[in-house]
Amino acid sequence: MDKSEQRTIAVFGGTGRQGGSVARYLSEHGSFNVRVITRNPAASQDFADEVVYGDLTKPETLDEALAGAYGVFLVTNYWSQSTPEDWAQTPVGEWSDPVDEFAQGKAAVEAALRHGVKHFIWSTLPDTSQISNGQYNLPFWTGKARLDEVVAKAGFEYFSFVEAPFYYQNFLKEVAPAPQSDGSFAWSLPMRPDSRVMHMADIDQIGSIVLGAFLNPEAVGQGQHLSLSAGAYSWADVVRIFRALGHDVVFNQVEDTIFDGLFPGAKSVRESQQYMESHTYFGPEADRKIALAHSIATEPLTTLEDWLTANMPS
Repeated sequence: MDKSEQRTIAVFGGTGRQGGSVARYLSEHGSFNVRVITRNPAASQDFADEVVYGDLTKPETLDEALAGAYGVFLVTNYWSQSTPEDWAQTPVGEWSDPVDEFAQGKAAVEAALRHGVKHFIWSTLPDTSQISNGQYNLPFWTGKARLDEVVAKAGFEYFSFVEAPFYYQNFLKEVAPAPQSDGSFAWSLPMRPDSRVMHMADIDQIGSIVLGAFLNPEAVGQGQHLSLSAGAYSWADVVRIFRALGHDVVFNQVEDTIFDGLFPGAKSVRESQQYMESHTYFGPEADRKIALAHSIATEPLTTLEDWLTANMPS
């Protein structure tokens, strides 16, 4: 089929981790015309068919960006820095104020409706406040979950939700084990080491799930949640895997009161750990959401062992 005859998928965040993965998988499959929407077209991925300017903080730029699109993949960045890689390298105490994801998402939904988009896919996260009956209200999760109802009630012919996990890539940056005086490395966190509640995956494979959703709208286009996970791990599992690969690492469980005073933002980190211990990363429906994602994924998901073997410096 000629590219001009293919349905167009507009991908937000195409120069970032999630959007870049989605654009790559769509492009490699070849069934869709891939349009990357970015604030910086000069930094666009070279595998996109189209690169257009669009800024979620400037709704007036979205009409031209979404004109003629069949589908939309939307991801927003909780932090005000331009990409997850930027804020991952910034000390917690120096993070700037988060952006208004709800306003940005709502603007994208409204623009998509104006242009007759048929299939809208939103990268969201579980509503930790609802799941925990108000005990945990983690903005990084709940700020995204607030938009789910807007998407669901918008009237799209098809709409799907994807949920990103704990990235394997975190182990190379913000969740890398800290060097110790004896030459070993350690994670020191307020979680029991045997709590197998952290759903993890290679975030670069989220495009496999999103592509699968666009290819199977009748199966997963009625508001289904698709959770990307290659497995649920505990810190004991992580230590075991790292050690098997020759890394001298340990895990230290830290008391809550001590951890809260270690650095700015520590309390939020502690509450996220406790939320997972009580409800798992993806919440009580995790197994169902993960199984549905696997059923439409276009390739098997990489295990933590295999990913670390290929990517962790020796």
